[in-house]
Amino acid sequence: MSAIHESDIERPQIPIHKTPAFQVTITWIWNIVGVLLVGLIAIALLPPGYPLTNATLKSFPSLMPIPIIGEFLTTGFLPLLFAYVNKDQLSTYGITKKGLTRSVVISAFLSFVYLLVRFIITGNALDPEVNGLNVNVSTVVLSTLLVLFCGPLEVFFVFFLIDNTDRHFEGNGKQERGLITKGLIITILVYGLLHSMLQGPYSFVIAMYFLVLALIYRHTKNIIGPMIAWTIMNNSIWFFLGILVF
Repeated sequence: MSAIHESDIERPQIPIHKTPAFQVTITWIWNIVGVLLVGLIAIALLPPGYPLTNATLKSFPSLMPIPIIGEFLTTGFLPLLFAYVNKDQLSTYGITKKGLTRSVVISAFLSFVYLLVRFIITGNALDPEVNGLNVNVSTVVLSTLLVLFCGPLEVFFVFFLIDNTDRHFEGNGKQERGLITKGLIITILVYGLLHSMLQGPYSFVIAMYFLVLALIYRHTKNIIGPMIAWTIMNNSIWFFLGILVF
């Protein structure tokens, strides 16, 4: 009898939607195409003669649902869908009690340093221009969605891509990951490059923020702290909150 080699054993086929390469590729394509479509929709809805800028949004607060809903659809929707359909454990992406204290403490220190440096440089730790409060059901709902989508969900989007890019390179083997991995480097570079098309040189700063947050995530194996830190450090959140409620 001839010996049975490992290569002769048929392995069960993994559905394509469960493969890391498919999830990463489709998520990036969805993000790029989605941002373009949301931008075109926003331009179509703008009053004639107004460019698509933050200043325009400030002049027409009724347009604020567009970037908020667009953020969810282009950034968080697909990773959440993949995680749900594939029945991923929450702990797969660091949503766990393990490492929670370290994650929050380190992230809180990072946020404090960020706010202190910002205050020293600009004289203002946060962005909102306070001219009074505009609090009603609509602004409360939109503000809550804004914070969730542009804070925790954006972090989940980036770390979902980091983890699945690493799984692609690891293949079937499970190996202990270090702090710096191929998935982390590739994801941060692509994320920064895409942001550069909209935010210019500031995209480098955003990429550095996420690099540090990713290192905290990798060190603590917990995503909660980075989610809180990015919610505090994301200037867009405070700018848009200023439009909605201040």
